[in-house]
Amino acid sequence: MEKVVLQEINIAGISVRTSNLNQQSSKDMYELWETFLSRGIIHQLPERISDDIYCVYTHYESDHMGPYTAILGYQIPSDATVAEPLTNVKIKTDAYFRFAPKGDLRNGLIEKSWQEIWSSDLPRSYHADFEVYGEQAREIENAMVEIFISVK
Repeated sequence: MEKVVLQEINIAGISVRTSNLNQQSSKDMYELWETFLSRGIIHQLPERISDDIYCVYTHYESDHMGPYTAILGYQIPSDATVAEPLTNVKIKTDAYFRFAPKGDLRNGLIEKSWQEIWSSDLPRSYHADFEVYGEQAREIENAMVEIFISVK
């Protein structure tokens, strides 16, 4: 884990409003990923900066147990336009803790990482948190995913 300051990032993709209560987010995120992959969102964003997939958690109502919006998409230029049904969010310049879990994505790598984050004493700001599925996440059995947590 390291603390970093990131500049504004513009993400476009599809979204869902969800919550971690009663494992609702597990169901909603599974459906969001299925929709994302089946609709070929990558082809709807020709202006994307890279093929890295971003999963952004933002518009928190309170903390990690309250409702929030999850957006699954790609980084696009700040001046790019987005047509419905896609949506976009700007992740503002902020301080983040960066985690880089490694392992098998099919064996709960991301879920276990979030459990550790939720039980930690990080001074979270709940502005926006996000995962980046880059080149190193493409080997599912031995993936590395970056997780950024906005902090005060």
